[in-house]
This record gives sequence, structure tokens and C-alpha cells, in this order.
Amino acid sequence: MTVYSLVDHIAAIDATLPPSKLIAESVKRSSRAHLFHLYPVLCDIAAIPRKSVSVWTAITLSSVSPGDGDADVPVSKQLDARQLARTALEEIGKEMGMEM
Repeated sequence: MTVYSLVDHIAAIDATLPPSKLIAESVKRSSRAHLFHLYPVLCDIAAIPRKSVSVWTAITLSSVSPGDGDADVPVSKQLDARQLARTALEEIGKEMGMEM
């Protein structure tokens, strides 16, 4: 039985494409492609001029930093819509080669 990875089935990007189409093709193949689809919405959320919606949630440290001794201890964390949108936009920027 032969095991194929997803990469085996993706054709190489045609470097002769115009720049806008070349970027679009690269984005579609990105590991963060789902964030690119949300780009306009993320920009709108990040640009809200007033305090945005926030929520408190409990997370485990293992989801943040694996290998810690207190990995199973739940920690309360406040999540703000604008900050989450900014974080997603930063990930999009990193994927495009713009370190922030």
C-alpha cells in the first residue's frame, strides 16, 4: 500500500502568472488559507473604534505551552474580539512574509 501526502497531489505554482494571480494561488495553498477568506471581516473587527465584545474562557496550559508541569490546570483568560482579529491578521502577515 502506497501512502500519498496531500503535497504529492498539489501541482507546482506557475511562476509566469501575473503577480495578483500568483499571490492568489499561493494563498489558496497556504496552511492558513482559511484566515485569508476571513480577511475583510477580520479587518472590520480589528478596526472597531469602541470596546469590542469579550468573553472569559477556561483554557488548559497544555494548549498554550506543552510540557509544563501544570498542564492540566485550567486558567481563566479574557478573549477580546479586536485582539483575536489582530492576532489572526498578524498570522496572515507572517504567512505573506511580513514579520511584525
